[in-house]
Amino acid sequence: MRLSWIDICRGIGILCVIYAHGLSEDKLRFLFYSFHIPLFFFLSGVTLHHKQHENTLQSLKKAIKGILIPYFLFAFICYGFWLIPNIPNFQLSGFTQIVINIFYGNGSGKQFFYNAVLWFLPCLFITRLLFTVLTNVSNKTRILFPLLVICSIGGYILATFYPQLKLPFGSEIALSSVVFLGLGYLYNSKTKVKELFENRKVTYAILFTVLTVIFASLNFYLTGHQVDMRLNRMGNYFLFYSSAVSGIAMCICWSYIIRANKILEFLGRNSMILFIFHLIIFTYISKILFIWIAPTTISQFRNLYFAPLYSLISLIVICSGLMIYQRVTYNKAT
Repeated sequence: MRLSWIDICRGIGILCVIYAHGLSEDKLRFLFYSFHIPLFFFLSGVTLHHKQHENTLQSLKKAIKGILIPYFLFAFICYGFWLIPNIPNFQLSGFTQIVINIFYGNGSGKQFFYNAVLWFLPCLFITRLLFTVLTNVSNKTRILFPLLVICSIGGYILATFYPQLKLPFGSEIALSSVVFLGLGYLYNSKTKVKELFENRKVTYAILFTVLTVIFASLNFYLTGHQVDMRLNRMGNYFLFYSSAVSGIAMCICWSYIIRANKILEFLGRNSMILFIFHLIIFTYISKILFIWIAPTTISQFRNLYFAPLYSLISLIVICSGLMIYQRVTYNKAT
């Protein structure tokens, strides 16, 4: 059974992701980056149907089917979309390196130059396995929460003192991302907490919106750069987790307030497709705009005019494709 608030929360999250990627300057997009990826790890924890003491092999099979296979499929499809206009420059040696990068699965540099967001899926795969290990120790809050805190400290040490460490499937990021997945898992089991958010949703929505802006702004201006989980860049430890948790709580409360919205629910149900393919649409939009407008002009005005344009066009194109696909498959089924 699908819960509308989760779909709406995903819908809000994917709009933040797409719009943030449409912006060209850190000084405007740092607010979105402070919470949008932690939100998706959190929601993965909320929807995780995890059996107590599920062994690693069982979790591995589920993660391979639900995350790893789609990752490889999406990676090669995305490369194919990039290759279409660049096929005159195709080289077998370059393709070999692409395949190596896909199987290594770390997107910290330009390994996924054709679609940077691909890093999320292999990292989510490792995060799910790490969470299984933690819950095999104990899934009780009094033990699991301290374990998540230890992971957060370990992740921050790796990010701060070993920034050059780039492990397969972004495993160096998993110590931090598992914190948010774990919090989502714990949130889903705490009826009283969910009722508190539900009953005071308006007050908390305003409060957490303000806190998110404050914490994210402090982190950005103190460190001089935006948070970026893909790069394992968090800035200040306390401000990173404060802004991320506040942003997650903000989205939850706003989803409770909205309660039902067909557009956001549709976006939420299809958030992974939107997440994977929106940058490809961005690339094609840029190629078309470059015919009439200089790249420097587009970069200069992308924050004011082109970011909403990029976001809207990508949403229209991908959602149209989804609706056509769903209509065709429905007709075939009937």
